[in-house]
Amino acid sequence: MNFSKASNIFRYSLVFLLILTCITDIFTFFKSGLYEFEINPIVLFFKSSIGMNMAIIAAVAVKALMVGYITYWVATYKPTPKHTHLWAYLVVYMGILIIGIQIFGTYTNINTTIAYTADPVNVVPMAQSEAVQTLNIVNIIYYITTFLSLLSFWIYEKIFRKD
Repeated sequence: MNFSKASNIFRYSLVFLLILTCITDIFTFFKSGLYEFEINPIVLFFKSSIGMNMAIIAAVAVKALMVGYITYWVATYKPTPKHTHLWAYLVVYMGILIIGIQIFGTYTNINTTIAYTADPVNVVPMAQSEAVQTLNIVNIIYYITTFLSLLSFWIYEKIFRKD
């Protein structure tokens, strides 16, 4: 088996999924037109000071830059032999995490649009304080799982990596 060919399939599949999920998430967000339901932290932070439209532009720009940078890293990063592969692991970890978040974003955009279309009177946006509390809980879960993943990788390298 040619491992370089197999690794390229995984590498470029991850690149493709990063780009595809980014496009679908942004497309479904703009297609819904339900901007008041947005719980993106950047939008929540800036909408009162610079307005909703500029906050959305800032959030989409940051998202595009982040996804573009991680996509570039996944496509071009080569770990150095005889050194830790921590950065290579983090690049793949962030790529997979971003894909998952964007799939969830697309899913919620579609479901919010369907629910609002079916019953526009009773479907209301989440209060900003409730959105911030929910995001804080998600962040805590993220930090715990990331710490456990990095700890596991560090222990793996200490056990199996022979330099």
